[in-house]
Amino acid sequence: MASFSSSLGKDRLVVSRFEGAEGLSELFEFRLEVVGTDEDIDFDQILGTKCCLKIQSQHDGVERSFNGVLVEAEWIGKDQDLRFYRLVLRPWLWLLTRTTNCKIFSHSTVPKILSQVFGSHGFAFEQRLSESYPELEYCVQYRESDFAFTSRLMEEYGIYFYFEHSESDHKLIMADSSSAHEPKLGGAALEFSAVGQSNIFGKDRLNEWAEGRHLRSGKVTLEDYDYKKPTTDLLAEKAASAKYQHGDLELYDYPGRYTEKGNGNSLANVRLEGEQAIDKRSTASGDAVTCCPGFTITLDGSPRANKGTKYLTLRANHLFRSQAYRSQDVSGDDGYSGSYEFQPLDIPFRAPATTLKPIIHGPQTAVVVSDVDDQCRIEVRFFWDRDKSQSRYVRIAQSWAGNGWGDVKIPRKGMEVVVEYLEGDPDQPLVTGSVYNAQNVAPYVKEKLNAVSGTKTQTLRGTGFNELIMDDTSGDELIRFHAQRDLEGKVENDERRDIGNDVKVRIGNNRDENIVSTWTVTANEKIEFTVGMSTFTMTPTEITLKSTMITLEADALMKIQSSALSQVTADALLTIQGALVLIN
Repeated sequence: MASFSSSLGKDRLVVSRFEGAEGLSELFEFRLEVVGTDEDIDFDQILGTKCCLKIQSQHDGVERSFNGVLVEAEWIGKDQDLRFYRLVLRPWLWLLTRTTNCKIFSHSTVPKILSQVFGSHGFAFEQRLSESYPELEYCVQYRESDFAFTSRLMEEYGIYFYFEHSESDHKLIMADSSSAHEPKLGGAALEFSAVGQSNIFGKDRLNEWAEGRHLRSGKVTLEDYDYKKPTTDLLAEKAASAKYQHGDLELYDYPGRYTEKGNGNSLANVRLEGEQAIDKRSTASGDAVTCCPGFTITLDGSPRANKGTKYLTLRANHLFRSQAYRSQDVSGDDGYSGSYEFQPLDIPFRAPATTLKPIIHGPQTAVVVSDVDDQCRIEVRFFWDRDKSQSRYVRIAQSWAGNGWGDVKIPRKGMEVVVEYLEGDPDQPLVTGSVYNAQNVAPYVKEKLNAVSGTKTQTLRGTGFNELIMDDTSGDELIRFHAQRDLEGKVENDERRDIGNDVKVRIGNNRDENIVSTWTVTANEKIEFTVGMSTFTMTPTEITLKSTMITLEADALMKIQSSALSQVTADALLTIQGALVLIN
């Protein structure tokens, strides 16, 4: 017995056929053929609304609801007063596959990120999580749907989901352990009876049961690197205890996307449990309409399944047919039948990591929005970020980076920088350069850019600058250096300069030189010192001292000697004075 309700009203449409597929961490799909007597339905009234199919168990009368959002509707024909339609119901989570977004999440955990994304859509969800989750410093949703983004986070951290259905809604349940699961509707017990046998106990039953084993990888090893702790060993290993041959096959991956070894061990364990969960699986068929993913069962009477063993339902495929109304003649029995997949409840379930993380294949540009920190990092704002959030602190590539030595060139606020990504990972940006734009123009005139190279800085909170410029214009080659304030230099040993032509030095104030040993100045033609009207001139044959007044003073002895001729003259008065004057 089945009933169908929609925004048109209850039982305005009658179900003639229903096929459904649902599974843990899967988007269910319910396909229905329905019959109505109304004139053609306006699909705009019902698309995007919630509908519900209810099927009553043939044995214990328990009703199972199949609630979903109507996402497809098709008119397929009419017969006298009857109209026939095909409808497709999917979960509200499927609607998130119709979106794409770019968003930055900072200093948050995966459960908080999931709540933020799901909560923004206003649908029903619940977290039944028992594990602890690390805070993620920086997590990026990049050009992916909300569904893809949340799915890959859940897969990576061991969270899976299923749905609880009611007549009015379906709730997303997030789980990470067996404690999140409850017995199916009507109680966990199912009866096993072979095809053709009567249903003795009046329970939903299974009439086929198969158990399988699958060889899986038995070890997961992860490695990573943290630039904040560059010598820390982050190797994480987890191994299973498979008893069959080749049960120790290893999965090794780098980078593991963690910076703490404990987090690495947790991620390795999730991957290993995902592998091992596929090992022991059972499949069955029957008429257990209340058997649905995320709920547990026990099986009585099976030749293989241990009595009392709890199984977690992983997947269910449903088929319901009613010959009362059919759009065409199709053979088949009325009623419900299904096929199912289970695994023992004591084996942790993990969804396979099938959702790919986006890869950024080339560089991007962004704008610097912070000053540099003590680790030579800056924050940038990406042009794709609609929320105008700041990024994480991003390292800056330098030409050299040693321990206390190297090259340091820090982009400043307002600059447009080039950003690349380690292994294309949106969560791992790295600033690799800077570019000019129409607002930030190059410091040298356009017609000289082909010939000019150099570096020009700007005084912080000022208009001054330091500059080193190299001009390669033919015939006018030049290297120019400008210090906005002071210039300091230290040469530990010798300094040598070879100048091919002139040297001109202008000093705006004083010049002090302190020479510990000897100052030697050599000129082939002339040395000349000038102070106002006074001059001192040296040539290879003559020294001339000229001034308005010249004073020679010695505390002990002044000696003037010439090997040939000495001459002292005065145009007006010559005075020679001493306590004792000796001439010749």
